[in-house]
Amino acid sequence: MGVLDKGLSRELKIDERYSDLDMAFGIHPLTGDVKHVKGRKAVVQSVKRLVLMNKWSVPFHPEINCGVENQLFETMGAIHVSAFQNQITEILQTYEPRIKLEKVDCKVKDSGQSLEINITFEIIALDETVTTTLVMKRER
Repeated sequence: MGVLDKGLSRELKIDERYSDLDMAFGIHPLTGDVKHVKGRKAVVQSVKRLVLMNKWSVPFHPEINCGVENQLFETMGAIHVSAFQNQITEILQTYEPRIKLEKVDCKVKDSGQSLEINITFEIIALDETVTTTLVMKRER
C-alpha cells in the first residue's frame, strides 16, 4: 500500500467506528432501513443531541441532561448565559469522549427571545476542529 492508501484506509476505519442512526430518520433506498451517519457527522450529531437533551430523555439516567431548554424562558442575563456555558461544557466533557472541547460561546439574540450556542471542539481521532451552531428560540 502506498502512503495515500494508508491515509485513506485510516480514514475509512474511523468513519466505520463513529457511526450512529440519522436523527432525520431517512430511509435508505436499497435496504429500507434507517440511514446511518458516520465519522464527523456522527460526532457533530451526538454533540447537538447532548446539548438538547432533557431530564429523563435517557431512561433510568436523569443525570444525563443539559437543561438548557428548561431555562430558556428565564430572563436571560449574563449570569444565565454563564450558567448555560457551564452546563454545556460539563455535559460534553462528561459524556462525549470523542471530542476535546475548545470553546462554548452563548449569545442572547432577538431581545432575549433566542439563544445562539457556538461550540468549538476537536474530534480527537480525526485531528479536525469543528464549530457547530445551535439556535434555540422561545416559542409560545
